Amino acid sequence: MINSTGEPVIIDFEGLIAFDVEWDHAWTEMRFEEAYPRLDPVPLDRARLDFYRYAQVLSLIEGPLRIAGTDFPDRQWMLDLAEWNIGKALAPL
Repeated sequence: MINSTGEPVIIDFEGLIAFDVEWDHAWTEMRFEEAYPRLDPVPLDRARLDFYRYAQVLSLIEGPLRIAGTDFPDRQWMLDLAEWNIGKALAPL
């Protein structure tokens, strides 16, 4: 997909809901890490971005712990993922 000036843009149909752009950017930044600035992100509200980033870290604790309670074949990987995100969640405190 391209924008009105002919530049390529990333689109995400996963949720297909109207939501704050900072939510998507928090995930995109987490996913692409050091490559994120090369995506030339639009100006964002830093407080909202930080809030959504923290919410996503919390979801990466809850989800893996929930999955680890099932018969998921690599339970330890999920526990390690939750532990890593617990560290991220507690770091600002």
